[in-house]
Amino acid sequence: DMEHNMKMLENLQDDFDFNYKTLKSQGELSQDLNGNSQAAAARQKMAQLGQMLAALDQMRRRIVTEMGGLLMAMDYVQKNLTDEELADWKRRQQIACIGGPPNICLDRLETWITSLAESQLQIRQQIKKLEELQQKVSYKGDPIIQHRPALEEKIVDLFKNLMKSAFVVERQPCMPMHPDRPLVIKTGVQFTNKVRLLVKFPGLNYQLKIKVCIDKESRDVAAIRGSRKFNILDTNTKVMNMEESNNGSLH
Repeated sequence: DMEHNMKMLENLQDDFDFNYKTLKSQGELSQDLNGNSQAAAARQKMAQLGQMLAALDQMRRRIVTEMGGLLMAMDYVQKNLTDEELADWKRRQQIACIGGPPNICLDRLETWITSLAESQLQIRQQIKKLEELQQKVSYKGDPIIQHRPALEEKIVDLFKNLMKSAFVVERQPCMPMHPDRPLVIKTGVQFTNKVRLLVKFPGLNYQLKIKVCIDKESRDVAAIRGSRKFNILDTNTKVMNMEESNNGSLH
């Protein structure tokens, strides 16, 4: 619906812009002519132009209002996914680490979060389109000038928070010989974990890198500082790769 409305807005603006420039050009060409018939025709065209501008303004106000409502709906859905669904999965993962039932897979959550991320990218492109339209045609009281910055700020904030929440530890640290005991880490033994981005971009044409770091100043171990030491094998910068066995998710 928003795509359709944006196309209608663009067509309205193109018609107004064409008629405005045409009338302006005709006025400049006939500025020395003072015939009554020409004056009457000019007034009629000006009235028509005013009606077109009113329709354009009404459509712009409708779209920015609908975009605001759409962002509110996205915010509601996002909070449900991150604060409830994803939080519930993390809780089940914790229980599985201490002997509870095996944790469920993340494919369904990935589908939901990916769909939301795609929608957010789409609405951001539409907000950028509003900026392009406003740069071509603007007027006093333009609703795009008034509301677009807030819409842009909101969608960027939503997308950043979604991407942060979508980066999860799918498999907690565990030893290769005891994959079913992720909480047991022996001294001098290598262990691995697995992270996953729950946003799947089919057209991803660049590498996503993560930087691995160890919080040596954790408050939880401040009283026993020096009692632990971890070494990161190879480099602390890792590239997330597509896993075809997992439908192309980034790990």
